[in-house]
Amino acid sequence: MASQHIARNTLSLILREALGIVCLFVTNIILSRYLGLDGMGRIACYSSTFMALLIFAEFGTPRALTILGAKSLGESTHITTLPSLLWASLAVGVTLWAVQIALFFGVMLWGNFHFLPSSLTPNVLIPLLGSVPFLLLYANACGLFNGFRMMDYTLVLGIIYSLSYLMFVSVPVVLGGKATGVVWSWFANSAITGIVSGYLLLNFLSKQNIPVQPLQPLAFKKIFKLGVKLWGQGAFYYQYGVLLSVSFLRPESEAGLMMISFALINLSEVVFGPLEIALTASVATAQNDASWAKQIGELQPPLMRTAATLKLLAVCIFAIIGKELLSLFYGAPFREAYSVLVVLSLVLYFDSVKYVTDPILNASGRSHLVMVAEGTKIILATVLSAILAVKYNIIHVATSLLIASTIPIILKIFFVSGIIGQRIWKPLFQVSLPWMAAVAAILSMGLSWPSYAVILLILIVWIYFLRNNLSNIASILVGVLQNTVGFNLKKRTIRDPTG
Repeated sequence: MASQHIARNTLSLILREALGIVCLFVTNIILSRYLGLDGMGRIACYSSTFMALLIFAEFGTPRALTILGAKSLGESTHITTLPSLLWASLAVGVTLWAVQIALFFGVMLWGNFHFLPSSLTPNVLIPLLGSVPFLLLYANACGLFNGFRMMDYTLVLGIIYSLSYLMFVSVPVVLGGKATGVVWSWFANSAITGIVSGYLLLNFLSKQNIPVQPLQPLAFKKIFKLGVKLWGQGAFYYQYGVLLSVSFLRPESEAGLMMISFALINLSEVVFGPLEIALTASVATAQNDASWAKQIGELQPPLMRTAATLKLLAVCIFAIIGKELLSLFYGAPFREAYSVLVVLSLVLYFDSVKYVTDPILNASGRSHLVMVAEGTKIILATVLSAILAVKYNIIHVATSLLIASTIPIILKIFFVSGIIGQRIWKPLFQVSLPWMAAVAAILSMGLSWPSYAVILLILIVWIYFLRNNLSNIASILVGVLQNTVGFNLKKRTIRDPTG
């Protein structure tokens, strides 16, 4: 029964993520087709502002609620502890949201300092700010349900959010809506999701006999401390700063091209998400052994090379058929984003080192170091893009993200080396070799068929040399799937991972 419960929860999460990806992808296709380059540029400005507002309001506390709630399940004070965590998380979010309102109101009332793009008029900011509290309720409800391992509730909320997003955003645009009207569609979607989240949350607390009112002082310090650590690990946070910089300093059409490029990159990144989860589980399992550091040190080279191979495959796909993908999904005008898409895919590839460093840091209780590295990336990416966007176009902004991605990776390597007592520069160098060869091919021959052939040849040779590593990693993933999902898979013997 326990394995069936785990399997159902895992399937619920997979279905929720898959539905969200499909609905968002289809919505972007419809928006790009009907709004064009300039319209998508305004959407990029609005959405990056909206996500920045929501991210700063949440501040990682809904994720902290999941972790702390799950830890309290076996405690005798669980019934009284959970409401204090929930209300503390909501209170932090609402307070930060109120600070945002006061800031924008003060600037509009007393100042002439325009720190946001001119397209963000009060008529646009009002629905964006109004959507935040509803999504705070949604995020905290999901956080509580996940902490209880009640993923059926999370799946229901995910279905409501995704389908209503697709309907309320796409239908008005098809019927002749404009970019500024999309923000009111977001508000309607957020309001419906938030109201349903509140209803399900109250219903859940009632069924579990958990009082709505907190019986203990609100756990502000506990929820905020962990939330800050988790908040800094957002994989895509730097993109919102880059999009805001481009929207503020460049023509709207360029912001639209950058947004579409990020959309395809994120779609490919989601494919690799299960790999990171599996590797984190593998690291946590090995950590139970006294010699876990030695085991992880042995697993690092093949894990890093395997992750890099998957990312290199994405580079090849975008380099060879990127124009066709952009034209097929978003329309012929978006073929102009091709060079940006290729550069960003190289950024995605170089970031493959995180599939080794982040699981080790998180599993060893050093999650704050991940936050330091990712925070550095967010700041660097935003500052560099703002500086370059003043005089240069978006291809230079995209190129600057290589620098913004490299420095945090170096920081993580130093952190991990200190934990396991080994230097991992050698596997990093091995990972960099095909990347440097691919860049050399593109720079020397341009984005042409000869360079495509060279990139494909690099990929084929790379996979040939990794054939033993790939077999071992597949065995690891099968073992993790067996332990996590509960399927009765036949056990396999894992060979020496060093090959």
